Amino acid sequence: MGASYIDDLNYSIMDFGGSGDALERDALFKNSSDGSTRTSFDEQKARNFMMLVAGDEDGYKSLTSAQQLYMASGLAAFETDEDRGVAFAQNAAKVHGILDESRSHGIREEFKDPEEAQQVLQEQNGEWRKSLVSGGVTVAATAGAAILLGPAAGVVAATAVPLVMESAGSVVTTAYGNHTLEYLKDHEYTNDPQALQAVQDVEKIGERAATQPVLNFAQNTGMSNKEATDLINEIEQSYLAGKTVISNNEKVSS
Repeated sequence: MGASYIDDLNYSIMDFGGSGDALERDALFKNSSDGSTRTSFDEQKARNFMMLVAGDEDGYKSLTSAQQLYMASGLAAFETDEDRGVAFAQNAAKVHGILDESRSHGIREEFKDPEEAQQVLQEQNGEWRKSLVSGGVTVAATAGAAILLGPAAGVVAATAVPLVMESAGSVVTTAYGNHTLEYLKDHEYTNDPQALQAVQDVEKIGERAATQPVLNFAQNTGMSNKEATDLINEIEQSYLAGKTVISNNEKVSS
């Protein structure tokens, strides 16, 4: 269910301190592949929902797979509108941070031994992310609904994952997959066992998932090195902000 409403979850998160209307988030999220209008679940409630669902391994896989697709679609759609693309990327990175920290919390609860929990978290994140990008993902469109297929079968297969469209009535085609997911594959952060051993902490995997599509966006929009650097710095802060709100919730509930 969360994967099907990943657009509404992103929309809900872009309302820090009630700023959503002032930031014109309706315009940012108006064109969805399923033709629906956005519904706000309330920022705090959306965060709580993602924290509960993504704390579980399967829930985390489903939501993060959907978020990666949704983020890539938005960056592709806004390549001719850099300002909106940057705003979309910042918010999407925050959602990634929320999901990653939620799973980290779930692992810590499941494994009381910190070292064991860390190892499990690295392996689980690395293996499923590797399967997502290494085998390719197909996005097909039927009556405006984007369907995720491919190596993530059993997790989000046959789940309607709404995507960001350039305009109302746009059609999802294989060009979408070639344009965005092939980039992820070509720039794959290798997650084979040897590489996993070199990863000092699991955050590096999540950080790259949020960063690589943004680097693609920077290249495709012709940003200078300074502009790209500034953008990545902003994405880092957004990602960390997402992690912080969950870690703060964890402290309150403990």
